[in-house]
Amino acid sequence: MRKIALLAVAFVVVAAGVVSADVDMLPYYISEQRNIVFAKNLQVGSNSIRAVFTLRGPETTAATHYGELQLDEAVDDAGTNLIPPKNNINENTKLQEFSNAWSRKEAKEKKGGLPVADPQITIMLAPAARAATKIARIRGTLSIADQGTLKTLELTGLKPGEKTKMDTPENAGVTITASIQKDNSLNVLDVEMIGNDGAVDSLEVQDAQGNKISNDNVWFTGHGAVRRIFHLDKPIDETMKLVVKISVDRTITKVPFDLTDIDLP
Repeated sequence: MRKIALLAVAFVVVAAGVVSADVDMLPYYISEQRNIVFAKNLQVGSNSIRAVFTLRGPETTAATHYGELQLDEAVDDAGTNLIPPKNNINENTKLQEFSNAWSRKEAKEKKGGLPVADPQITIMLAPAARAATKIARIRGTLSIADQGTLKTLELTGLKPGEKTKMDTPENAGVTITASIQKDNSLNVLDVEMIGNDGAVDSLEVQDAQGNKISNDNVWFTGHGAVRRIFHLDKPIDETMKLVVKISVDRTITKVPFDLTDIDLP
């Protein structure tokens, strides 16, 4: 079994008072992508390392999200800096669901079924030197957060051709705006979230009887905003409403990590 050195990983709870506890942050898998483009106008993903880690410890039991990643050091054993540019695909600055959130939810809902896996996080790194065999060291901090208190909000009076801003709690840190095009797209609702979109637990459109009428949706991100496009079962009218569940009063737990000698593929 390969040896991985784990150095002084501890939790500090940022809440009323400070609590410390030991936790393990263990490599789960690492994949590396390398591309060389010969054809003109061919769009491919950038060269990168995808590192997935498992978190273990009592404080992870109630946690649902992670983010606020700060990489202080990431280097391979050839001396190459693995910290990606700030405008890279690393989207770990915002709180988001754990990388294996879907399978964890499935396991929780199936009572008596498979055990719930430990939460996993993903860190995107810059490509290593071809001669490198290990991540020599990766050090920094990230945060995990519990569900907090879920509040249900409703946005009514949706009208084609108008943008409507939802009244969200100030401590949620996110603004939500809904709009419907004034044309033949009356079955499409465009929702834009700016800020801490990780606080949004769910969104759906309901009719006057409270039935869900939004089926699938498409995500777009960019310029600090997240857009979700909802396709409705029937054309929008003023009796319908956007229903949002949003998390407030979360407990944020800061996780310092310092790992060495992790094998590269």
